Amino acid sequence: VSPLEALARAHECPPAAVFVDLAMPEMDGVGVMRALHGIDATIPVIMITAFGDMQSAVQAVQNGAYEFLTKPLDLHRLRLIARRAIEYRQMSARMAAIEVAAHKEGVGTQLVGRHPTMIDLFKAIGSASRQGNRSTVLITGETGTGKELVAHAIHEAGTAGPFVVANCAGMVETLVESELFGHEQGAYTGASRRRIGRVEAASGGTVFLDEVGELTASMQLKLLRVIETGEFQRVGSNTTLRADVRFIAATHRDLAVEVKECRFRKDLFYRFNVVCIRVPPLRERREDIPLLIDHFLRAHASPGDVPALISPDALS
Repeated sequence: VSPLEALARAHECPPAAVFVDLAMPEMDGVGVMRALHGIDATIPVIMITAFGDMQSAVQAVQNGAYEFLTKPLDLHRLRLIARRAIEYRQMSARMAAIEVAAHKEGVGTQLVGRHPTMIDLFKAIGSASRQGNRSTVLITGETGTGKELVAHAIHEAGTAGPFVVANCAGMVETLVESELFGHEQGAYTGASRRRIGRVEAASGGTVFLDEVGELTASMQLKLLRVIETGEFQRVGSNTTLRADVRFIAATHRDLAVEVKECRFRKDLFYRFNVVCIRVPPLRERREDIPLLIDHFLRAHASPGDVPALISPDALS
């Protein structure tokens, strides 16, 4: 269809995905894409051109294209991209629902970005959410990149039940086992009553092990057994309990290097590395800075107020 006809149809019923030629007489592909995103920002637009130069591809993606294809088109690849684009849009809708729910709960910081690295991240979240509750996930990235947000998004998109965080770096070393698996009354000095651990508290949901690389060798072994067998015991108890949870771990360390230097168990690394997601630092997606600024200005605006604006000089 022509660009104007396509836009008219999109107004009536937003499409799941759109293939757009870059060069057209009525309106160029970038103009059509911007108009489509004005109707619905989650519509994936796949740009097509006869010129396969890098500059065109980069500009198309920077302007919001989901993918960039050159003629002649490969039908198999076209179908594959169409399927992925539709999955991405469905994931975007789920992410939007998560953000709305999070704002209702007072959570102000969410995953925001349109850079290709963030698009890949959103796709990875969608893929991980379809892996099922038993599949472990390893999230890597520098401190402050939002690994817990990614874990929460995976949980919300694919898992029922509670989301329980265990900060492995912040736990007292001698109490890590009790924190994770709980303890019985009298299990050790100061254990005045039974305590339910994080794993048991997350029954039917997700345990997020933040900075899992900080666990001691003995705790790594105990955690490995839980993941392998799905069973654990509270400290001071002989009763075996079932761990009906999904484990998502995060670390700022390179666990492959930690394994080589014998600081992290190879078998536990492979258990976690079933699905591996890297969260990019902001310096790798500087184009998202204006989007993030707008997001934070809106998030911190008082109800009913018009969000503040930032000048071009300040943005620069």
